[in-house]
Amino acid sequence: MATNSILKNQLANKQETSAQQVSASSLGLKSLLNTPTMQKKFEQVLNKKAPQFMASLLNLYNGDLLYKQLNQCQSLHQRWLPQV
Repeated sequence: MATNSILKNQLANKQETSAQQVSASSLGLKSLLNTPTMQKKFEQVLNKKAPQFMASLLNLYNGDLLYKQLNQCQSLHQRWLPQV
């Protein structure tokens, strides 16, 4: 049976490991927006509109990525297919 001091130590170790800071540049946009800190900041500024705004940000970001991929495919298509 675990003693009280052992349980306190385990709880303290768990809290230390769960509260690690991560660099924002190492996260993708979706992961960054899902962090509690970012959600709290957006809610402080936008109140109830924060989830809609964050969803709009993700839609713009993902749309831009798809546009870049489309342009890359189009340039490859023009380069490799003979001119008609």
